[in-house]
Amino acid sequence: MELIQGAERSKWTVPSNHSITCFTKSEIEKITSNYTTILGRGGFGEVYGGVLEDQSKVAVKRFIHKVKENFAKELTVHRAINHRNVVRLIGYCVEENALMIVTEYISNGNLSDALHHDKSPIPLDVRLRIATECAEALVYMHSHMYTHVIHGDIKPANILLDDNFHAKLSDFGISRLLNTEKTQYTENVIGSIGYMDPLFARDGLLTSKSDVYSFGVVLLELITRKKATAQVGETKIVYLFTDALERRVKEMRDMFDAEIASKNNMRVVEGIARLAGECLRMERDRRPKMIDVVERLRILGKALHGGQQQVALFSWTRKTKLAPRPIDSGAFGRVYSGKIDGGKTQVAIKRHNPESLFGSDEFRTEIEMSSKLRHHHLVQLIGYCDEVDEMILVYDYMAHGCLRDHLYRKKQPPLTWNRRLEICMGAARGLHYLHVSQIIFRNLKTADILLDDKWVAKLTDLALCKSKTGPLTDETTRVIGTGGLLDPEYAAPGRLTEKSDVYSFGGVLLEVLCARPILDPYLPRLVDWALKCKKQGKLDQIVDPYLLGTINQWSLKTYIGIAEKCLASEGVHRPSMGDVLSDLELALRAQGTVQGLSSGV
Repeated sequence: MELIQGAERSKWTVPSNHSITCFTKSEIEKITSNYTTILGRGGFGEVYGGVLEDQSKVAVKRFIHKVKENFAKELTVHRAINHRNVVRLIGYCVEENALMIVTEYISNGNLSDALHHDKSPIPLDVRLRIATECAEALVYMHSHMYTHVIHGDIKPANILLDDNFHAKLSDFGISRLLNTEKTQYTENVIGSIGYMDPLFARDGLLTSKSDVYSFGVVLLELITRKKATAQVGETKIVYLFTDALERRVKEMRDMFDAEIASKNNMRVVEGIARLAGECLRMERDRRPKMIDVVERLRILGKALHGGQQQVALFSWTRKTKLAPRPIDSGAFGRVYSGKIDGGKTQVAIKRHNPESLFGSDEFRTEIEMSSKLRHHHLVQLIGYCDEVDEMILVYDYMAHGCLRDHLYRKKQPPLTWNRRLEICMGAARGLHYLHVSQIIFRNLKTADILLDDKWVAKLTDLALCKSKTGPLTDETTRVIGTGGLLDPEYAAPGRLTEKSDVYSFGGVLLEVLCARPILDPYLPRLVDWALKCKKQGKLDQIVDPYLLGTINQWSLKTYIGIAEKCLASEGVHRPSMGDVLSDLELALRAQGTVQGLSSGV
């Protein structure tokens, strides 16, 4: 953030939601083959195609015009956003005369070209899905991020389409960060003609409702297939549309794209038109919030399919033949292994058990959370199927299974101390990301920590997560306390906070050290026994025998101290997950010089 000077810098300091790479100028030149393939141009400079060492395609945005502060602000905003419907930031270059941003390459161009230059048909369900995915990304930016973001330039040209025509928001060059304030005044009114909120252009007052207006214009283009800048006579199409919407239904219908304006679709198209009209209102307070827009679009999507949701993310989900033997099971149902992409990619397929205590609410919560949360330490949801009597979730395959199995299902060889520390740090990073994203996991267990082929820890099962922006009290704990360590402050009054996750994580730390379940009917309660041994100076009695002689005593003392702080009876005395992660890093560094553990520790 050295590119942003003075008092402005603190406003633009936000946490990054994922790891990105700092490339050198020479590396960028290699990636782009010396800027051979140009993808587009803009006021900032040019965009080039490139290929990384792993053969994945990228887009390189090269800032030719020397606008260092604008580059720094765009980079800061983009790196804070982690959502499946936002173009993924991969890295950047910040050398002298070489300011560049590297993102994933999106193969099918942008929505503007698809609507106005390509004559290929676009079915209504595809248009509606694109709108819903964009709206979901905006809900995340407006409401679920630690530092809220207003995009400021929502238009079809900034909505990219991937191989399967799923939407990806792009271009954060004029986006604004809002720390605590809800609005922001500016004398530097920037935006795109035809899509900019007229109220913002008039008074310079920027709010999330500015994005809502622009999104309304996008909805209009989706159902009319006409550019917002188009005019009929002396009148722009936006004003013709809003006038027709209020007065003459026939004139409104005449504006719809004939390709989608069939008798069977008319109710849904009119529903989109009315929603667009509400977004385009000239009174800010009367425009809907994006979260309400998403809900309306989802209802219209159900109506389009006769009230029965079809396969959502990938059509192959319902066609996949499940493996005859499950690889695991849980509260939701059995988990099977499977393959997609012609057998090239292995996946985990979780199939709902109708007798499970988890139902459709938890199923849809899992989908909602997974769609807006993306992090290196969260298991990625690839697709799902939601049909009559069939609910299926499809995930990345985790080659080494769950942490629980490596602790006391006797998978061989047992985990080393360094590996256990790294796994705990990965889980802590995942929890910290959720907390920054205003999400509480609830009842973390060793079974919820999965390990990929490189032993990277990833959290799974987001079905019970709670948003901190919603109600945080529960009338019942149901199965929420099963298998993990339930925060007594949550179990008694039912009041949920992120410190409830910290308490559960303390239980996980003890399980990792002791290789013993939190609750065992034949042994003393793990937490009470472990903390009693710690108080008596008998740490050797609680350590997994496999680890004896391999743990540095300072690493052990630091680690058990972290667990003890996490397990404080009152949440106010527990650390944040950020502090827990810092302490775990100290424990790992302390392990640098291995010192045998004896009974005197």
